Amino acid sequence: MPSSATRGEKKIAPFLQTERGRTALDLGCGIGRWGEFFLPEGVHYVGMDGSEGMVRRAEDNLKAYEDKKLFQGYLQDFPRRLEEEGEAKKFDNILVNGVFMYLNDDDFMKSLQNLLSYAMDSCVFYLKESMGTEERLTLRQVHSEALNQEYSAVYCSVAEYTKAFSEVLSPVCELLASGPLFDQGRNRKEMLDYFFVYRYKG
Repeated sequence: MPSSATRGEKKIAPFLQTERGRTALDLGCGIGRWGEFFLPEGVHYVGMDGSEGMVRRAEDNLKAYEDKKLFQGYLQDFPRRLEEEGEAKKFDNILVNGVFMYLNDDDFMKSLQNLLSYAMDSCVFYLKESMGTEERLTLRQVHSEALNQEYSAVYCSVAEYTKAFSEVLSPVCELLASGPLFDQGRNRKEMLDYFFVYRYKG
């Protein structure tokens, strides 16, 4: 990983498939940090983010690499956006970073189920969200300095995500790892960054 990699990224990296010629789909790619991990290894990297500004920053950060596709799009609509961008294929790695929280319950479950349609045999799923430690937390029309706009989000509890992932993924996937991404000091008492890593058994 790049020398600037966070402890969280270093914790997840060993599970990912990085052999040359592999593929990675990063939904909620932000500024392309996972692209900095995959692209030097020869992995074809596809990054999508809901913010056009983030996509532009990712393009700038990853300008040294050619084997990539970056575009704006929303998670509930990612199959159509992949089709439009010529990237409707199966991937060896699928990452979802802090995006489920912007969806209502129905769109969340539908998007989670749709992920399976884009998984190669033995695909690794990395799913990371900010979660409520004990209960669901809902924010409505909160201003974000980073996004320079208002947003609403639903921070489901760890128990809710565990149940949903178990229902949708466990029948066809093996759970490799899960837990807090950072030491407790990085998390607020009522929330924490939590991750799940699954391997598709299709």
